[in-house]
Amino acid sequence: MSQLRNAFKVIACSAIALGSLFPHSVLAEEWIPQHIDSVSFGGSFEGNSKDMYFGYTRYKQGGVGIGAEAAFYRYDHESSVQDYSSRYTERDLSLTLPVAATDKVYITPAFGVRQIKNSYELKGEEMDDTQYEALYGLDLTYMLDNVSITVGADKSKSSDWSITYGLGVSF
Repeated sequence: MSQLRNAFKVIACSAIALGSLFPHSVLAEEWIPQHIDSVSFGGSFEGNSKDMYFGYTRYKQGGVGIGAEAAFYRYDHESSVQDYSSRYTERDLSLTLPVAATDKVYITPAFGVRQIKNSYELKGEEMDDTQYEALYGLDLTYMLDNVSITVGADKSKSSDWSITYGLGVSF
């Protein structure tokens, strides 16, 4: 009998603890989603330059959300006259914290790290230089029903401001 009583106590305490962890809006009949998930893609391929962007963000309506972005930029240059080729790459990984400005507009600061790598080959001899820098940026996102449109700017210490744009699918 005491084991049954202890089991009821454990179940009751667990139910109270779990009930207090969930917000009351979860239990309401007219519950609406508290967040919007979005997967974004962007990029361009122009001549010797290639730029790609991928992001996943959870926007919280009326609050601060969280997300992650990854970007890749590469520029290739070759000169057959001097037997010279070079490749400049930037790889970015950043954490985003979207803040709801309105129901449809989000302002998103981003903080992360940028890897900058210069590789070149001159007359058969290869050399490269890699450095890591802090990355910061600011994005502006407009949410439609199932689509998000993002425009942003990112900067690190030794690189210029880079403008990014993306189109996302929201669910």
